[in-house]
Amino acid sequence: MSPRLLPLLFIIITSPSYAGMRINDFSTGGTTISFNNWSGSGNAIIDVDFCVTSVIGRTRRSTVTTPYEIKLRTRGGGGASAPFQLDATSGSGQSIPITTTYSDLLSSTNEQLSPNTYTTQDKQGATFRCPLGLNARLQFVINQADLTGAAAGNYQGRLRIVARGGDNGTERKRKNITITISIDDIVQLQGIDDLLLGNYSGSGDVSATEPFCIYRNGSDTYQVTASGNGNNGDFSLLNNGSEIPYTIEWDDGTGPAPMAVNSNLTQRQNATTDLNTCSSGSSNASIKITLQETDLSSSPAGNYRGTLTLMIAPE
Repeated sequence: MSPRLLPLLFIIITSPSYAGMRINDFSTGGTTISFNNWSGSGNAIIDVDFCVTSVIGRTRRSTVTTPYEIKLRTRGGGGASAPFQLDATSGSGQSIPITTTYSDLLSSTNEQLSPNTYTTQDKQGATFRCPLGLNARLQFVINQADLTGAAAGNYQGRLRIVARGGDNGTERKRKNITITISIDDIVQLQGIDDLLLGNYSGSGDVSATEPFCIYRNGSDTYQVTASGNGNNGDFSLLNNGSEIPYTIEWDDGTGPAPMAVNSNLTQRQNATTDLNTCSSGSSNASIKITLQETDLSSSPAGNYRGTLTLMIAPE
């Protein structure tokens, strides 16, 4: 009987291997990090907490933590050492700079990050998935001064977190993140006061001019609509059933333009794109209110007052 060859079955058992570094469990729920819409005042600030595992041995099993260091670099155009910034996703082509601070939440230490530059390697690593709580924080800040000059729209930046530590201090782990912000189209009127016309002398027209400041982000154009508190929004001063009509002229620095009730006065110019300029008390527009002699002389004596509503809108 001839010998038979029996097949041999080799069973290879493997177990997953984990490096000593991990970046996970972002407090934002994912790696797309969004500021709230900026509506015209203050810095834009967002904190992003997450877990950095840095251990001797396998991540899931080891209980021996080791220090790590971390850096933030840009992705896409400009190279790894390009400045931290958010770029307009369409239209304006503008960019908004951002500053970033890294915090070791276990030691309560903070370092401002420079592009593609490691922190000191003294950050306290955690075991797998940070059972004692998230141990790392990135804070992103956009200054109001940079936001005020940015055109309305959506902005985005693509960054990469790199952590280095683990067994011999050279194991690395990377995580890509995306930062976004939406800026509303903002127009503001500042520095306008009540107009006091004084006493009527009995002859001639009466007029008063009030200067103020118009701000718009990213553009110096706008439109304006006016209405009074007379019938159908007429421009009138009222007193016990009597009324005196008045006219309005708007001057944006290019010359006075008459306004009609509830009608858009378009193509206004010279709004400041720097909110701080408005805050300093400078003016770039004014209104002139005029009461005609014929209306004044035929009106009963008394104190007259009215409310003028101005609506400024982007254009």
